[in-house]
Amino acid sequence: MYELVLLAGWPSKVLSNNPDGSYSTRDLWQQHPTDPLKWKYVGRLDDTIALSNGEKATPISLENSVRDSPYVDQVVCVGAQQPTLGLLVIPSERATGMSRADIIPRIWPSVEAGNTRMPAYAQISAEMINFLPIGIAYPATDKGTVIRPAFYRTFQAQIEAMYAKYEEQNASEGRSLSEEELRAYVRNAITKTLKLEDATALTDDTDFFSLGLDSLGSMQVQGSIRRELNTGKEIGQNVVFEKPTVRKLAGHLYHLRTGEVEKNNEQSQIEVMKGLVEKYSHFEQHVPGNSKRQGDYIVTFPLSIR
Repeated sequence: MYELVLLAGWPSKVLSNNPDGSYSTRDLWQQHPTDPLKWKYVGRLDDTIALSNGEKATPISLENSVRDSPYVDQVVCVGAQQPTLGLLVIPSERATGMSRADIIPRIWPSVEAGNTRMPAYAQISAEMINFLPIGIAYPATDKGTVIRPAFYRTFQAQIEAMYAKYEEQNASEGRSLSEEELRAYVRNAITKTLKLEDATALTDDTDFFSLGLDSLGSMQVQGSIRRELNTGKEIGQNVVFEKPTVRKLAGHLYHLRTGEVEKNNEQSQIEVMKGLVEKYSHFEQHVPGNSKRQGDYIVTFPLSIR
């Protein structure tokens, strides 16, 4: 995507907001894949959401897809500086009297359609959908478009509560499984998430991501672990990435709960990077030589023989 910027000297430009005299409109455009003279308006730069891992997403198409559901009056994507995106949904009158469990299946086809237009790291899972009361007032323009910054401020408490619930660790609840049972649990969770037709493709040492697991799938697996298993201690946000096989993940979960030291315990990616920085960040001070030596010099040129 590109931001439209009016350069200094444009006849109809009356304002500037950049030192060079240009004006940044904050409007985002996408170039046509085959015709460079055609552009499509995508949204506003204000609509772009930066996640805590540095990835950025513009959720306009996702929101439009969910808004197409007859059970949805308004929807706004949230998640600035959070590990994943979430949705705040204001249900339509058609959802009157329905519980969250009733509404989710009805709007899920629209959510899935929106997810297909988003990169894997910006897709929405069911647990990251929160509902506001039907008919609640929200900041909007005269034509009904949501004023995003004002919406975030108005519903800040609901947004924080949604992510607090996401981060909540029910470490002492859920089932306490043996390491072998945990392997079966992890294998089943991965098979279900990837919808594998041939379950034998997933061995104890198969890398999940070699079979097509993405960030959304890893988040779903992590969510089911949090809800269903007793892990003794909280699990990291990147546990599936750091332990990407049945054997590694099951062993990690078992030793986390029992307090036993993992055999062949591997360093996390962060620990590895810290070690590399420590190892390769010591440089000898460069001492420049004397470039003004007295004497004769011979300059040679390569000859090209044709």
